Amino acid sequence: MYGDCMQLRLGMSPEDIQRLRNVSVVFHLAASVRFDDPLKDAILTNVLSTRELFELCLGMKALRAVVHVSTAYSNPEQTQVDERLYPAKADWRKMLDCALKFDTQILDILTDKVTDFAPNTYTFSKGLAEQVCRDYESQLPLVIFRPSIVVNTIEEPLVGWIDNLNGPSGMLLGAGTGIVRTDLMPTGNRANTIPADISIKALLLAAWRRGTKEQTHRQNHLPVYNSAVEHEHSWQFDKMIDCGKANMTKLVFSRLLWVPGGSTTTWRVKYYLMVLLLHILPAMLVDTLCLVCGKRPFGKCSSRKLLYDTLCIISGTLKPNGFDRSGMVCREMISPPSAGT
Repeated sequence: MYGDCMQLRLGMSPEDIQRLRNVSVVFHLAASVRFDDPLKDAILTNVLSTRELFELCLGMKALRAVVHVSTAYSNPEQTQVDERLYPAKADWRKMLDCALKFDTQILDILTDKVTDFAPNTYTFSKGLAEQVCRDYESQLPLVIFRPSIVVNTIEEPLVGWIDNLNGPSGMLLGAGTGIVRTDLMPTGNRANTIPADISIKALLLAAWRRGTKEQTHRQNHLPVYNSAVEHEHSWQFDKMIDCGKANMTKLVFSRLLWVPGGSTTTWRVKYYLMVLLLHILPAMLVDTLCLVCGKRPFGKCSSRKLLYDTLCIISGTLKPNGFDRSGMVCREMISPPSAGT
């Protein structure tokens, strides 16, 4: 089936929509996870797609569960994230109307104003998508699933498998290849990471529970599950860096641009100076060499994205968040005979 999350009716043909009418369980995972997406693209991808999918779900007669995958950081201003919806930061209908009417440049100018200086467009748009769920909760058997920072698998399909470089994976790869030389890292900061296969199992469990034990979609009944780890099991970044330094000479990347090294800092001014000396100037040198050799330059663009992603991660996902996980205690959600399988 062909589809486009940024189009009305998800860009699907009437024939494909008709084929979906017998679907009983829906997982909405399609989203943009880029921190630097323009506001227009983030709203169309994360908010419009949610509304259009729910409209399609209204025509599914055998529907038992609709799982909307959000993020544990959809409310980054909260230091304690409970398994409930928080007040809307903006009217999702008005924001969607603006995204459909205005071009990208206009919305980029107004981004800080309309988002109330949200850390990034990703968390802002995911928060709006949760409000879409609230408006459809009386019509659909909805459940909101909030994973924290999803990283490589620990078991299935392979140990350490991952298909993208989002979040800490990209930062660690950059450090291992010598590209990342410095980082802004407040002391004691932790990253609440969860392996992809563990999160997927929890996702399936949430769908099962919504479709069996909670077969009701009355008003004010919208289950929310935080898929996160306990605070003591989250990654402390300074310890992660120490571990990387200890294994730097044992596990060497096959392609290095620079010998891995550098340091972190808690002082933002020092960080900007180090970025200038260790990221931007070397990137300009690499771009110059690329132009001389007739190759496409990439250093400046990579440095800019690295700087933006670092600031977004620090401000949006590395705060001392605590997550209520009471709804995701698997042993209490499944029957005793199934608990050992």
